[in-house]
Amino acid sequence: MAYTKKTATENNEEGLPLEDTQEEPTVAKQTSSKANQKDDKDKEIEQLKAQIALLMDMMTKQNASTNTEAMKNSLLDEVIVVHLVERAPGLTTHIERTTTTLDMAKFGEQRTLDRRQAEELAGKYRSFFEKGIIALGAGNEEFADRCGLKTVASYRYLSNDFLEKLATMDVKELEKFYGLVDAGHKAFIVEYFQRKSIEGDPRFKDSVKLEALNRLSGNAVSGVMLDMQKATEE
Repeated sequence: MAYTKKTATENNEEGLPLEDTQEEPTVAKQTSSKANQKDDKDKEIEQLKAQIALLMDMMTKQNASTNTEAMKNSLLDEVIVVHLVERAPGLTTHIERTTTTLDMAKFGEQRTLDRRQAEELAGKYRSFFEKGIIALGAGNEEFADRCGLKTVASYRYLSNDFLEKLATMDVKELEKFYGLVDAGHKAFIVEYFQRKSIEGDPRFKDSVKLEALNRLSGNAVSGVMLDMQKATEE
């Protein structure tokens, strides 16, 4: 009887060796694992982006709230306005604002405004600041610099007893003082001397002082001097 010797290699129906396909499931499994890892990373990135966007939104809102509050507080900051002339009885430095009016008559008189009101004043009545009729009080230097206005520190010659000193100066002191002040206060000194002379105050109704002021001011006191001369002749 004849026997057929079997080999370790199995044959298919056609007698050909079968191909070894045992590695294919392993490769597919690795590919699937990598895909899952990529999906997980993409999700983590998206979550991180969402967190960053949320944080940015929160910071933006917080900054906006802080800026709004700072602006609100800035507008409520107090600004001091000081009156630097003395008006005749019954007269005032009259200032009209959007909601109300402001009247000042005495030298050194002060008014407190919020920043919005002060900005309106600086815009509508800048000439009052330029002529030295009013100025900003101490502590308002930042606002003064921003608006291009003067503070009381710019008028160091105007002390609290300015009017009293004006009454007691001799003619040489008066001439020297007149040379120190700006144009606005030169005009005020002339007007104040004339008014006080008409009122009969002997400290101002001084022919020597009036003559000096008349010369320094370009004959601005000539009318009062003429009245004094007429009164003397009578």
